[in-house]
Amino acid sequence: MLKIENERVQELPHSIGELSGLKYLSLSHCPELEGLPNSIGELKSLLRLNLFVSGIIKLLASVGGLESLTEINISDTAITTLPDFIGNLKRLKAMDIHGSQIREILDSIGGLELLLKLGLCGTCITKLPGSIGNFNRFEPIDLLDCRLRELLELIGGLESLLELDLYGANMAQ
Repeated sequence: MLKIENERVQELPHSIGELSGLKYLSLSHCPELEGLPNSIGELKSLLRLNLFVSGIIKLLASVGGLESLTEINISDTAITTLPDFIGNLKRLKAMDIHGSQIREILDSIGGLELLLKLGLCGTCITKLPGSIGNFNRFEPIDLLDCRLRELLELIGGLESLLELDLYGANMAQ
């Protein structure tokens, strides 16, 4: 476990990719950290990546190589686009993007067959992709205070859904 939290760190060394056994990396509350080194993709054992309230503005393609990743938190970051490679993180079980600047969830999310939890609270997302109906294992989906305009009929296929929070979601339908 490596926690670099509440720090004024501006960049991570490239050598971070050499921590081959690292399971958890938290860079929470590091507002001056705007990017990750490409070597981050070499952390093949990484299970959890926490970028909550960091200054990260973009997820590099190398993050798509984190084959063991089960949880990612990019909440309250300046990230505006959820990259297409996110669908390659086949072991991902939880993704939290609440309060981020992300406006769209791409269809590639349908590739995340193990995804159980999705936090979209307070985002600018107005529509869920059709592939969201592919998940039959979802437990909670948090849509609190998001700008969702419609809830696809496909959401009815979410057989394991335990909790759906739509409070303040401003739904049109």
